[in-house]
Amino acid sequence: MMWTAFPSLLVTSFYFLIHESAQWLITRNDIDGAISRLQRVAKFNKREVSEMDFEDFRKHCSKSSESTKSKEDTHKLPGLLDALKTPRLRKTVIEVLILFMIITVCYNTMARNVEGVGISPFIMFTLNALTLPPSGLVQAQLQERFGRKFTLVSSVLLTGLFTAAYGTVLTIWKQVNVTLLVALLLTSRFGISVATGATMQFCTELIPTCVRSQILAVGTIAGAAASFLSPYIQYLDTYSKAGPATLLFLLFIVCTWLCLLLPETSNKKLPISLVDGEQFGVGEGMFDFLRKRRSNKVDKVDASAETQEKLMPE
Repeated sequence: MMWTAFPSLLVTSFYFLIHESAQWLITRNDIDGAISRLQRVAKFNKREVSEMDFEDFRKHCSKSSESTKSKEDTHKLPGLLDALKTPRLRKTVIEVLILFMIITVCYNTMARNVEGVGISPFIMFTLNALTLPPSGLVQAQLQERFGRKFTLVSSVLLTGLFTAAYGTVLTIWKQVNVTLLVALLLTSRFGISVATGATMQFCTELIPTCVRSQILAVGTIAGAAASFLSPYIQYLDTYSKAGPATLLFLLFIVCTWLCLLLPETSNKKLPISLVDGEQFGVGEGMFDFLRKRRSNKVDKVDASAETQEKLMPE
């Protein structure tokens, strides 16, 4: 208990080590606070940024805030209910919440599946844990090269196929090779780890900054509430060995469909206000993310070439 609690206690130090989001502070009209954070980040990264650049940044934020006044009530900070009043953004929020619930249920169910494989559950837990570091590295590489949406869709779909293969093997063969079962389970565990990390990244970028913390908090709670289904899904193997795998496969198919409905976020200017969130991804097709990634260019931003050069890492 003490050893498992110790890493959690380290998270409390994040409050003193990690800066508040400058983008979020801007949505709260705290431009001075945002500039203060950016100055500290520039100092830590040993980047020389002049006061004139920060002054231009201040004017840009003030101008953007004034242009938003006619579209949003700046005297009232937008919240979850305000996001649900917008047609397209409401659809995105609902899909994000469902994604959180499905991924959490699938992750917890697959994490519990350590018995009946033919090896010690302690060894199976250890093998499952060994898949986590490489899954994070693979996720980062896939997102960098192919984008967020491709990473999530491919990982969810492939994990569903391997889960279906696991259920098929249990159904067809009475005496199943232990090595084959363990290999299929570890592959599925690897895939769901990639899918979970990709879901967190993708959904975070889809939600506008002004309501991001509220919606992601609701999504986390919704996923935790839905995870109570995990033991019942796992209990289906008492009636049918392939029961849990079949149900998980169907959930992965639903998850893949929801992912296809959402717009790509890679190399795009992410939404900040509710207006941005409502317009984000307009006109984008379901399979536009399959186009060659290198042909896509980053959205233009209002910054001088000199300033961009100073802020870019060497």
